[in-house]
Amino acid sequence: MAGLIPMPGQPDAPLPTEEEMSAQLAGSWRIRSFELTNDPNSTARITTVNRPCGRRPLGSLVLSRDPPYLCCMLTSAEAAQPIPSPIYTTASDAEVLRVARPLLACMGRYELLRKEGGQGWLLKTSVDVAVDPNWMGTDQIQTIGLREEDGNLIMVLRPIQPFLLRSGSLFVARLEWEKITA
Repeated sequence: MAGLIPMPGQPDAPLPTEEEMSAQLAGSWRIRSFELTNDPNSTARITTVNRPCGRRPLGSLVLSRDPPYLCCMLTSAEAAQPIPSPIYTTASDAEVLRVARPLLACMGRYELLRKEGGQGWLLKTSVDVAVDPNWMGTDQIQTIGLREEDGNLIMVLRPIQPFLLRSGSLFVARLEWEKITA
């Protein structure tokens, strides 16, 4: 597939145009992995890997082209297990916490931006709705990498904003997606 954005360690390839990039991104994607590692600016001497949605995360990302809109939802396999309550709205606080804590979801209009120096693309989402109300009304910006693997299109998104965990540590995220529909 011509015009892929090379991942670190891949040979240089011509950067796709905005139109080509938009066409490659449009469609449905399934999460393959979601990992948080130490912020490179931290003083930590050991790389820590955190998997907020477990080793086998569940999730989808849908990117429409016209209008450019993003809808994303991620959770863990454990959180997706049925709850004892027959209806979510009557579930106990403990049941809701088990389901909601690992849940990440947001949606909003997006735009593609060229990285400084023209060496890649950024995905900027203006968040309308999110599980985390602090994201609503903000711009979430991620670097984009694309590659082919066994005939499948793989996208790696890396938010430029670090994640603050309950421990007070800052982590950077890496989300790997596989395209499932155009």
